[in-house]
Amino acid sequence: MYRLILAFALMCLCAAQRVSAHTDGSREVLSFDQGWLFHQGDIPMPEIKGHGPTYRNAKAGNAPGAAAKNYDDTSW
Repeated sequence: MYRLILAFALMCLCAAQRVSAHTDGSREVLSFDQGWLFHQGDIPMPEIKGHGPTYRNAKAGNAPGAAAKNYDDTSW
């Protein structure tokens, strides 16, 4: 029981120190914009007809359009 109380007290002290470290007003601002590509509007997709194409379209890795593995996004 003593070890449990000691471990809990140590966790509380560590947590309090982490919280107090960010109260001085300084913070790091990170930009998540680097490397993102954006395409405005809809991407045309062919109509899926038949059992085979419908089945393959529903499976991961066979996504059409911009979600496809080999989609060419160099013009973005």
